[in-house]
Amino acid sequence: MKLDLAIRKEQTSRSDILNSFFSSIRNVFCVAAIGLLAGSILSRNIKITSIDYGSIDSDSLEDDIEEIYNRYLKIDDNDYSTFSPSEMVNIATYKYQNEKYTYSDIVSTATSMGITQYIYGTTIKNDSDYFNESITESSFVKTAKRFYQNEDVVDIYNGKINHADGKIFATYDLEETFNIDSFVDKWGKDLRKPLIYTISSKTCLNTSSYTIDQNGNYLVSLDLDPIKSVSRYVKQMVEMSGLSSMPEFESIHLDFTLSNELDLLKMEVSENYYVWVVGKNYTKGSLTETFHILDDFKEIPDFESEIYYEE
Repeated sequence: MKLDLAIRKEQTSRSDILNSFFSSIRNVFCVAAIGLLAGSILSRNIKITSIDYGSIDSDSLEDDIEEIYNRYLKIDDNDYSTFSPSEMVNIATYKYQNEKYTYSDIVSTATSMGITQYIYGTTIKNDSDYFNESITESSFVKTAKRFYQNEDVVDIYNGKINHADGKIFATYDLEETFNIDSFVDKWGKDLRKPLIYTISSKTCLNTSSYTIDQNGNYLVSLDLDPIKSVSRYVKQMVEMSGLSSMPEFESIHLDFTLSNELDLLKMEVSENYYVWVVGKNYTKGSLTETFHILDDFKEIPDFESEIYYEE
């Protein structure tokens, strides 16, 4: 009797051990299967863009701006209807670029994954000296940079963002120095170019148009090719936001306000694109930049001086 009971206990013990072992095996295979599925989904979501921006020669896409500007100089009645919308913007940009003293300010937002990124910026030109500050902040990315450019080099300062009395500002330390060519290669353009987009007859879609408002200002509306027009811009986005790969644009719409003499006054941007940050994420961006032509120089702040922006 005792012997039969001992045998049954041993058999039960062996059965429990075997059941536990096979249960563990099943759990391992379930975890492995879930891991493979998650990995497959994740790899599809974080795939790098298939767009080869590096093969795009931005310079070759530009029109002959000097030739367009020379045609502009021959018009004396402020009737610029003979110019296409992209030519009007190129004339305004060329004029602005050749002014001695200029200043612009930027306010921008980009929303992705329910998170809104806020961007603030200032650009100053004093003859051959250029300055730009860009501050961008959200719960996900916080970046502040200053760029000081003269004829030979660009100094980049990396900043820490601060808040006080409803204003945002940054304090800086020196990060690195580039010559002009290496800076353009890394960031897409140097500070002499007012706009990061490539705007020309080759990059503007046929939906672009213009009207004239009651003050005689030219209101130019441009729809841009979402690949050809941003080959410089995507470099800047990667460097500024620390993206792992270049964004993929879906649409870009620009609205310009130009004076009755085609001076650059304002640019408003609406753009839609995808970024790869823990998956492929749809992003809606908007930006307003206001341009000012100055009669005298505007002091460029040194890296220890702060610029305050209303939040």
